[in-house]
Amino acid sequence: MEQSGRKHTAAEWDEARAAFRTSIMADVKLSSLAENVGCPAWPIKAAEETPTKYIGLTYDELFMMPEIGPHPDRVDLLIEIIKETIAFDDPFGDMVEQVEESSQREDNILKNVNKLNIPLEFPIALTALTEDTKKFCVKEELNNIKQFVDFSQHMAENIVVGGDFRSFLNSLAHVDEDGIATYLPFRKGSTGFHIPEAINHIVGALRPNQKLALVKRFKGQLTADEASRLQNLSSADMAKLEDRITSRIGEYSNWFKEEKDELAGMVDNARALERYFIVLKDERNEFLAINCFYLYLESTGLETPLSKKKKGGLFGAFSKMFKK
Repeated sequence: MEQSGRKHTAAEWDEARAAFRTSIMADVKLSSLAENVGCPAWPIKAAEETPTKYIGLTYDELFMMPEIGPHPDRVDLLIEIIKETIAFDDPFGDMVEQVEESSQREDNILKNVNKLNIPLEFPIALTALTEDTKKFCVKEELNNIKQFVDFSQHMAENIVVGGDFRSFLNSLAHVDEDGIATYLPFRKGSTGFHIPEAINHIVGALRPNQKLALVKRFKGQLTADEASRLQNLSSADMAKLEDRITSRIGEYSNWFKEEKDELAGMVDNARALERYFIVLKDERNEFLAINCFYLYLESTGLETPLSKKKKGGLFGAFSKMFKK
């Protein structure tokens, strides 16, 4: 919110504080800075009256401070002192420090990504970021993890990005495995990507009724409450849903071909598959993920327990008709 009658705007404050964030003058008293650059004296004489005290605050937050609120003209003076100090100081010194710091952060994130065996070319489109954030990435031509990290480290301070954009970046920067697993098919305590987590992301993105419809489709158990809430999908809608799931799993499987082939070899060993997917730690999600994987394998021409069950039911019905 802009304050009427003010000499300097919120945008000027954001620009000034961003430029001053890494300045070696950030902890110098404002009274000294004002004197050095020829600005009117800073009226507050306390030792903590340095730019550092204020540059972490937004424009509106400045006016909420007891030493500022009754004297709003102090905001204009604060901005003038900082802007004049920036102009008076070495115009290139802070710039070099900021570039070096940004480069160091980028190097650290890339080291983390490599250590965790996260493929730099993995598409942003296959992450679990929100659709709005994905649209932002498309607009900025951020197609993969490497481009995402590069952009994040060099974007201007005043670019506002969605909460999950920053959360994802922070999880990579701090090796927050729970955070990473929120956005990537990553397994905590492991490295690289895995099919159970990838399919779990697909399942997690489904609407509640779609999940219930799939449980019924896969001959799973619904509670009485779930059965009452279930709205059956038409054959056409179910076919579209299955096509979307198998297509998505196909896109993911390009990133872990060896694991996909290993799991395909377990197709007739339900116990082994259950053990493999138990890492999801949720029986319903494990059930849906395994059967969605069966759907994908069927789309590649393999026979699975799911198709056998369907075929068995059909042939069983015919056999009864012709008995005796």
